[in-house]
Amino acid sequence: MKICFFGAFDENRNVNRVFLNGLKKIKDIEIITVNFSTPNLVRDFLTNQKHMFTLSFFRNFINRNINLIKKYFKSNYYDIVCIYIGYPGHESLYLAYFLRILSWKIFNRKIPIIFNPYTSLIDSVTMDYRKLKKKSFLAKFYYLIEWIAFHLSDLIISQSDMEKYRFSQFFHLNPKKIFRIFLGVNEVLFYPQKYEGFKDKFVIGFNGNYIPLHGIEYIIKSAKRIEQYTKDIIFEIVGGTKPEIFETKKIVKKLGISNISFFPQIPINLIPQTIARSDIQLGIFGSTLKARRVIPNKVYTALAMRKPIITANTKAINELLTHQKNCYLCKIADPDSLANAIITLYENEKLRNEIALNGYELFQKKLNSAKLSKKLIDIIKNYKNLK
Repeated sequence: MKICFFGAFDENRNVNRVFLNGLKKIKDIEIITVNFSTPNLVRDFLTNQKHMFTLSFFRNFINRNINLIKKYFKSNYYDIVCIYIGYPGHESLYLAYFLRILSWKIFNRKIPIIFNPYTSLIDSVTMDYRKLKKKSFLAKFYYLIEWIAFHLSDLIISQSDMEKYRFSQFFHLNPKKIFRIFLGVNEVLFYPQKYEGFKDKFVIGFNGNYIPLHGIEYIIKSAKRIEQYTKDIIFEIVGGTKPEIFETKKIVKKLGISNISFFPQIPINLIPQTIARSDIQLGIFGSTLKARRVIPNKVYTALAMRKPIITANTKAINELLTHQKNCYLCKIADPDSLANAIITLYENEKLRNEIALNGYELFQKKLNSAKLSKKLIDIIKNYKNLK
């Protein structure tokens, strides 16, 4: 079976790397990669919408798609069984659909398109980054782009059943064409590692940016209470831009908090070192609707690296994890509940270690790249029966 990974996607993102790694481990599966990597494409879509209407964006758009067409026809495309759209893939899906029509005309066979949106584009720009108002012209334009992309796809991957429901309702899709596959992580980078440096404190680690989904403000407020309880616990927050860190540090100083260290965003290959240093990893705590529907990357990286994870109790997280077995759950958007969770695991080393071990065993059993890729293959093989 030959699968074409197609688009202007970033191969280093977990959502892409999991399948690129995992499919190689499955017998009789061949991957053709037709990629013109554009690392800043997601950033431009989410944080700089006006850039989409500039001459440079249009020039880059033409260049990307011409290169993708050239690479596609230079590959052994004539016997592929499906086209998988890597993330970010909204733009590339339109081109893939055009190429699919050509293959239909030339070889008289329909090649299914699999779309893994990772998350909704319109949700990200209106809820996470809050760059657009929901009823603005640009928000409606984004919705139209996404609506068409979803409807041009034959199969759609969602990261949770909650996201599946969101996609089907919001974009008016048949839920039978949407399949849940958990995200996973790049196991080449994320695996149990021993921290070799000096550490004299109990470290609470968080990796991520400052979008509302993550709920940084609740982490900071919980740190205030923790500091009143003990001086032995410190927080290390990795991610965010320099302006975001600067503004957050002013709030921390005003609150009189001294147990938090802030670090700017780092390359993905350095993130495992920060996780290895921590004793507990934090998930997401924001009060947004999206926070209730997704299972973030940071949960999977903690599981893969055998670290206990604390995250908000949502319907999505309960699809995968069990409280006090392989994770510790707290109330959403509640700094006191988060602080209590941290104190509980700090005081109970046995429970902390059990959660870490059980989480790692769950990852090995259900979430490694080969297992997740096998599920993708099963979906492709059953495609004709699912139409």
